[in-house]
Amino acid sequence: MEWLMEKRDSRVLEYNSLFSRVAAIEDPEVLLTTVISGMAQIQGPRGYIRLATHGLPQGHYRITRFTDDDGAVHIGAEAWGENLEGFPEYEGGFLGEIVHTADPKLIHDLFLKDDPVLADQLAVYGAAMAIPIHTRLDPGDWLVILSRDTRSFSRDDLPEAIMRGNLIGGVLESLTITQKLEKAQALIQHEVNEIADIERQLLFDSKQDVPGMDFAASYLTFDRAGGDYFRFIELPRENGTDTPAPWAIIIADAAGHGASAAVIVALMHALLARIPTPLGGPAALLEYLNHHLKSWQTRHCMVTAFCGIFDPATRTMRYARAGHEIPFVKASQPGSPNCRLDKAQGFPLGVVADAEYDEGEITFEPGDCMLLYTDGVTDASSPEHVLYGVDRLEAGFLEAPSEPKKAIEFLQNRIAAFELGERSLDDQTMVVCSIE
Repeated sequence: MEWLMEKRDSRVLEYNSLFSRVAAIEDPEVLLTTVISGMAQIQGPRGYIRLATHGLPQGHYRITRFTDDDGAVHIGAEAWGENLEGFPEYEGGFLGEIVHTADPKLIHDLFLKDDPVLADQLAVYGAAMAIPIHTRLDPGDWLVILSRDTRSFSRDDLPEAIMRGNLIGGVLESLTITQKLEKAQALIQHEVNEIADIERQLLFDSKQDVPGMDFAASYLTFDRAGGDYFRFIELPRENGTDTPAPWAIIIADAAGHGASAAVIVALMHALLARIPTPLGGPAALLEYLNHHLKSWQTRHCMVTAFCGIFDPATRTMRYARAGHEIPFVKASQPGSPNCRLDKAQGFPLGVVADAEYDEGEITFEPGDCMLLYTDGVTDASSPEHVLYGVDRLEAGFLEAPSEPKKAIEFLQNRIAAFELGERSLDDQTMVVCSIE
């Protein structure tokens, strides 16, 4: 076996060193500067002119970069790939002849003076190679390489220069696209964070004291913004009574997650801020929400929801469900059965126009607890892709303390131990209500 490259082949080693450095660079402008300075060390001093012709009439061009063979930048875009409309548009002169046709060009005995665009700036250069650069972002770009030596470039150099220039142009384009995507992602993430902050304010910033009931909630989102929602709403008292006002208890889950689901949540919140009165009951409230969500939607809009109307005076709650998970009730009195609130069911909101909903009713005893939750909780997955499920959640709830905050912490720890670090694929919300 014969090694064709020896260690003393310094030119190969220098190229290898240059492009190993280039591979680690993420900024297009730094990469271009590194390549120009590295090529100067390997090949000797060179001048470089970058031209843009995209969107311009034939023969017209913009000079987007001009670096002389001392490395001084006479013209240069502040940020690679940015809008170049601020650069003057030219026609004619030596560079106009180059861009007039799409063919690569090799020029000897240049020494150009009195150019209408560059004046005498090319007077020191004896040779030039003009290479068209083919990229998606900047079709019609050119790279002009300048040398003081009239015989620096030969016809054999041209194919290699075309290949090298276009490879570097492709890398620059990829880095530019990456930078733009990162900026766009940062902007989108900022907006999503703003949405998430507003959403959490809607859920937690207003302290809600429900007579005859204590509650605690947990709200974990798949992304910063989520599609889960819960709210306690004080309803008007009956005319002429001094009894405590009834309260609507709502938990909902918009299909999907992230910003699009958060928009549905915001719409739900707006609709609930103007509930029509008199309100007939939980079924009527779901029908009201369904009507507006169905009439508003232009694309898929599906929301599961549970609505209960709790009367503190009688500890009675009428409830209706729109495709939502069945709540659990843990009885406090010995001998009283635990139960699931599964007596009413209906279509998710926003799916069927004029949908109607059945109602169920339960009378609580002091100390009874109720768990409301979204399907992200039961869909929590183990590393073996086993779902947490309804039965595990109910069993954990029956073992949990009756104090709502402690019950939430108990259930969260149970679910986390089951997931073993697996990321949830959906928003997870739990609300525990304790009857006083």
